[in-house]
Amino acid sequence: MIPYKVKEIKNLEDVKREYKTFSPDMLQEKKVKEFIEEEFNILLEDKIERLCYDTIDMDVVAKCRCAYFGITTRVLGKSEACDLYKVTEKQFDYYIGFKRDEWEGYCVAVLNEINKVAEARGVYNWLWAVDHINDQMIKWGWDLKDIKILVKRMVKAGFNPWSLTEDTVGDFIYSLPGHGFYEIALKDGKESFTAYDPTGKREEQYRRRLQRNKQEQTEYY
Repeated sequence: MIPYKVKEIKNLEDVKREYKTFSPDMLQEKKVKEFIEEEFNILLEDKIERLCYDTIDMDVVAKCRCAYFGITTRVLGKSEACDLYKVTEKQFDYYIGFKRDEWEGYCVAVLNEINKVAEARGVYNWLWAVDHINDQMIKWGWDLKDIKILVKRMVKAGFNPWSLTEDTVGDFIYSLPGHGFYEIALKDGKESFTAYDPTGKREEQYRRRLQRNKQEQTEYY
């Protein structure tokens, strides 16, 4: 599989560096939006987890702010957030009375930053997935113009063409009848290997050669 560098992606400029074909219009693609949502949820959970470690050196007010962030983003309930960040609900209720506006601004700033990274990584994931599909199509002798046909066939067969962790494209093409591979037996007949032949011409030649050899052996005996 081609290198997957999503951890290096922080903004859209990073995406442009990796893929010259990037366009802001891609952010409106349905699959891109799905990838963005997935990345946003991952980044949000990571942020809440990191805040847990950061609060070790924080005062009570800062810890309450972290709890407010978890509650506002609907990842944590009030009791769960207070337990996680080591504050009492009484302390939280006290400080939120005059810190709400400040904490609200903090939440907006953090969420905007998370969303910026999620957008970049979401569109990167989509471009990478398309790049991977194209890469496999070339390797398996498919015409790149047939990418939509391939994707539809994969979805219909229960394969995920947009997988970021598995080569579902290669696996799917390999599972197709006449996928382009044929088996060649060695002379001793005990071992064999597979050869790639997307056109089918080499296999035909191989079969003819086998048939001719058998005929020659028959004539010899």
